[in-house]
Amino acid sequence: MISCHWRPRPPDHHRCRLLHPVDVSGILWDLGGILEQYTIILRIELLCGLEKFLIKKITTTLGLLRTI
Repeated sequence: MISCHWRPRPPDHHRCRLLHPVDVSGILWDLGGILEQYTIILRIELLCGLEKFLIKKITTTLGLLRTI
């Protein structure tokens, strides 16, 4: 059986509440900036990896051509 006892509400400082309003647009703006920087880093890493791959392939091909 469920008992229904009346209890007073806790004082304000015990309630779960948001202390500061959240500026969602500011958070999204910051997140967009972080993603933009991460994208630039990934592009640089991709280009460096592609450059290393191409240099390796070219030197391997040139090495094979010298043996012909």
